[in-house]
Amino acid sequence: ALAVTDRHAALAVIGLRQLRDWGFAPGRDLRIVVAGSHANSLHRLLAGETAAAIVSATTLRQVEPTLAARVRILERLPTGLSAVVYHAAPRLAAQAPALTRALLDFAAAPLGRAFIDALGHEGLLSVRRGEMETLDGLVVEYYRQMAEE
Repeated sequence: ALAVTDRHAALAVIGLRQLRDWGFAPGRDLRIVVAGSHANSLHRLLAGETAAAIVSATTLRQVEPTLAARVRILERLPTGLSAVVYHAAPRLAAQAPALTRALLDFAAAPLGRAFIDALGHEGLLSVRRGEMETLDGLVVEYYRQMAEE
């Protein structure tokens, strides 16, 4: 079994897609256990209730080091691919560039840097159009997970 926070959470979708790319069929080869949070997913793994869990790197930094040491990390997200994505609704498309600039400026400022460091993230990046195309598989996985419920 595999513990996830929620079938629709960005990190879960990324992890489930990675498993599919490795030849596993989530839901068939691995029973999906919705745990409700990263901490709960980690707890289920450590308690032996699941064989694996999809959790954030932030979660592993926030738990007791002795607990984190019991976890073997199978895959990390590549730089530029994040479980945290800020996006604007289509009706706000005209305002999206200003929002992007404000978020990137905040991330570069000392207060923003401290905020991002406290979350355990490496930073914020603006997604380029070519990178958006590489996310198509994640959209497909998201809809697969919607159908599973």
